[in-house]
Parts: sequence; C-alpha cells; structure tokens
Amino acid sequence: MLMKAKLLGLFLIAVALFSSCTKEDPDSPNPATEFSFNAPDELVFKNSGTKALAVAVNGSSSKEFVVRLSDLNNAFFAGVSQQIVVTGGATATFEVPFNQHNMQPGEYPAKLEVSVANENVPSQSKTIKMVYTPNCGWDFRNHANGEITYEINGILQNKVINCNYNNEGKLQVSGLAGYAMTLEFDCGAQTVSMIPLTHLGEYHTANGQIEGNEIAIQVFSDGNLHATARVKP
Repeated sequence: MLMKAKLLGLFLIAVALFSSCTKEDPDSPNPATEFSFNAPDELVFKNSGTKALAVAVNGSSSKEFVVRLSDLNNAFFAGVSQQIVVTGGATATFEVPFNQHNMQPGEYPAKLEVSVANENVPSQSKTIKMVYTPNCGWDFRNHANGEITYEINGILQNKVINCNYNNEGKLQVSGLAGYAMTLEFDCGAQTVSMIPLTHLGEYHTANGQIEGNEIAIQVFSDGNLHATARVKP
C-alpha cells in the first residue's frame, strides 16, 4: 500500500511538472509572428512642399500592422500619423508637408514605428531624417541693397530692396527695377535667370552671375540690353 501511494505521488508530481512546462504564458510574445519593413532613411526638402513617405511592411498576410509616424518637427506636420495595413507586401504612404517659414537648414529626426495590431509582439522602429537643404538662393534672402544702371542714361541708382526665398525655391526681388523680379538659380554654374515678364508693353528677361555674396544681373527689354543691376547685402 505504501509503495502504491509513493508511485501515485510521483505520478502526480510528473503530471504537474509536465503541465507547468507546456502551459502557454498569455503575456509572452508570439514567436510565430515575424515581420519586417522598409522605408527611406530621409526625406529631402529644398523648399516648401509635400513629399510621400512610403513604408513597405512584409509579414503574415492575415495580420494587421500599425504604422506610426511621430516626433515630427512642427514644420513637417503630417495630418495622418497612423495607418493600419494588412500585409503580404502592403505599403503605408504618409504625405509629409513642409513649411519652410523661419526654418534653418538641417536634419530634423522623426520616429517611424511598426507593430502588430492586437498582439503582444515587440514593435520595430527607425529614425527618419527630414532634411531641409535650400538651394543657394537662400543665402540672399535677407539682402536689402541694390543698384541699377539703365542704358538709356547710364546713371547709377542705389536702391533699398527686399529679397525673399519663396516656397518654390526662387528668390523674389522687389524694389530693384520697376517690377518684382523672380530669380531662378543654377547653383552649380553660379548663374541666375529671371522668369520673363511683360512690363509697360515690353518683354523683359534677365540673366546674371553669383559673385561672392552679390548677384550681378543684366536686364533685357525685347532682346536689347536695358539695364545692369546688382543685389547686395
């Protein structure tokens, strides 16, 4: 009888140990859910505008994944900061708008995070850099002095001007000529050109060169040299 009791006790202990080893921990991660995602390391803005950030999620086709974009600088605020996708190769796309007003060139980090919806699985994340790299026209945005000499009389006129690096990455110059000039830049060649316009019935064009911290400009009216000008600090 004593031997039977000992054997029964050992049997119950073995059953208990086996049950404790095979019992599933409800709080433990599910190793069967594996996923990955791909996204660019950075978005580059040269001026105000909107860029698309595409996030490709690869995982089980029956799973829902939450894609979050957070910690954005206010200048890069995205209206939709979270999306849910069902994979087998699904892509979440965020439209990221940028407002360059009062922004300095540089890198502005944001956080991209992907997690499995309704599962206790560790999320994955990476840092996305929002990069503001304006073209060389940005260097002239605060220039306030100018001079212009009209071919008709050859008299040099000093001007108080206003320069603005606009949302399209062009330099708007007012106060230099009798109309506002919008300059486009070829930074590699260190040259500028004015967007043509008609003023007082004449068709005006202009081109110029960057010379250190100044811009020398030649203005043409109906194809003839009309004036020479400079944009100065």
